[in-house]
Amino acid sequence: MWSHLSFVQQDKWNGFNRRILTVGGYPVWIVEPKDVMPGIPIIHVVGDDDATVPVAENSDIVERRYKEMGGNICVIHRPGVGHHPHGLDDQAPVVDFILRHI
Repeated sequence: MWSHLSFVQQDKWNGFNRRILTVGGYPVWIVEPKDVMPGIPIIHVVGDDDATVPVAENSDIVERRYKEMGGNICVIHRPGVGHHPHGLDDQAPVVDFILRHI
């Protein structure tokens, strides 16, 4: 299942050296304890049928690792939706998330 994963070293990104995991050629940042910022929540909206950036190979990995490290992340799944359109028809869940965390 994970035969298409590979690790590469990126020299610099915003001044930081980062080791990244690529899935099918696309990077998924390795979430490490230093990446978890206490008090800074993350919200992410995903289409469950996204074939361009598959949830199981991308967002699910970041969500699991971030939670393992004690981070606060909320992933909103859009059943039956692919990579586009981005966002939600009803923005209330995103607005509510932001208002809860300001």
